[in-house]
Parts: sequence; structure tokens; C-alpha cells
Amino acid sequence: MARGKARSDAMDSVVERAKRLASEGAEEIVLTGVNLGDFGRGSGDDRRLGYSLAALVRRMQRDVQVDRLRLSSVEPNLFGDDLITALQESPRFVPHFHIPLQSGSDSVLRRMRRRYTTADYRRLLLRLARTFDGVCLGADVMVGFGGETELEFRECYDFLESLPLAYLHVFTYSERPGTVAAEWTPSVPVHERLERNHALTQWAMDRQMNYVSGFSGKVIPVLFEQDTYQAGQGELKMRGYTPNFIRVECAYDPLWVGASVPVHLGGLLCRESEVMLKGTVLG
Repeated sequence: MARGKARSDAMDSVVERAKRLASEGAEEIVLTGVNLGDFGRGSGDDRRLGYSLAALVRRMQRDVQVDRLRLSSVEPNLFGDDLITALQESPRFVPHFHIPLQSGSDSVLRRMRRRYTTADYRRLLLRLARTFDGVCLGADVMVGFGGETELEFRECYDFLESLPLAYLHVFTYSERPGTVAAEWTPSVPVHERLERNHALTQWAMDRQMNYVSGFSGKVIPVLFEQDTYQAGQGELKMRGYTPNFIRVECAYDPLWVGASVPVHLGGLLCRESEVMLKGTVLG
């Protein structure tokens, strides 16, 4: 109700905006939206012309001259065969996909009115892991949804263990008056919601460290961000991302700010909730 009717920009408009950003020096462009996988279904587009996210991926690969292209979050029920094929055909789209899960319990997913099952989700992630080398797969999970039992939470935890996820965003459910979910009983006590959040957050940290450390010793391009910061003895540092979404910290060098350069990836570096690798620029 808050978002209004679904709507999509015209494909030509998206491509022209991306081309303009590329001409202004952008090194990476991310396609994003409230429900990105539904691109082409809203009132701003005409599906009879064949508009879809897969078609847009192909147009971006063909017409937009930028080093990296990336998808933001895509719902699992909308991540179909044609989109996977389009991404395979478009090598400048990086191997990083964020696919919201919300719960690893089928009974909770039904109460959430999600349009997929845990079996659907697992099939998709396993296929993506087989298809794209070094792929980084991320998900969202909500804990404490209305009526979530301890058994359902355990089902979710065990399901996550079975997936090739690299990271996880964990959210704690909070009631919103007037929603159907707020009526589900019994509600999960707040302290139990927080305990479940903590358990999954710790799981996510361990999983991310395991994924990230697997790239230590490799040389991979890193796109550095504009900001710098002080670390340790006041030494200036800069951060950037590999194509597969690994965050890397290097000694600051103004020559490489905003640029993509080869970096030798070193040891694991954890600061609070951040998981990174140390890096040495080879450019």
C-alpha cells in the first residue's frame, strides 16, 4: 500500500542513463529497484515489446561501456532460466547475487505469503554456485516473525547450513499495526527474537570469514571507493570491492581512488561486523 502500483522505467531510458554515467567516469553501475526481477511489468513499460530484466541485462552488456555491471536484490521466484542465461552471456556482470530468503522454514514462508519454497530456493542457489565461478551469494533472513516457533527457527538455521551462502543480512521482526502478520499468535517474545538474531548474525560472520578467506593469496581487481580513514597508528587506509563483493583494505594512495586495479589479497581482517581482506596494490 505504501509503495503504490508497480511501475518500471522504459528500457531505453535505463540504458541511456547508464551510458551517461559511464561517460562521466563511472566504473561500476548497479541495477536496482523495489522488486528488480519484475522489471518490465509495471505501467511505465510494455511487456509486448519483450521487456524483462534478462533483456535489460543483454542491452546493458551490449550498449554500456563500463568496467562492471551488477544486479542488486532479485527475488528467487523471479530469477529464472532466461536471466541466468543472459548473465552467462554478459561477462561484465559480476558474479555476485543477493537473493532474499526471509525464512528457511516452509511454514513461515507460507505465512509470509512468499511465492517460493525452501526447495525452490536451494535449487536456485546450487545452480548459481555451479554456473558462476567464485560466485558470492547473499540473502536476507527475518527472525521472530509472527508465531515463529523454536522448531521453525531451528529449521531455518539448519536450512542455511545447507546453502552455499557467502553472507547473510539478519533482521528482527517488529509488528506493524494493521498488517495481517501482526495478528499471528503467539507472538515471539522480544528477548527470544534478539537471541535468534544474535545466533544467525554469528553464523553469518563465520560463513563470511570462511568464504572471504578462500580468496587469500589471489590477485583480483579491486574498485576503490572515494573515502579514506585512519587505522592503527594513524595510517591512512582505503577500501574497495572485488567483482564478487569481497571488501579489501589497502594503504591509501590517491592515485587509485575511484579506480579498479589488480590487488594481491592477503590475510583476513575483521573489525566489529566487517569482514575484509588486507590487500597490496600491484598497479
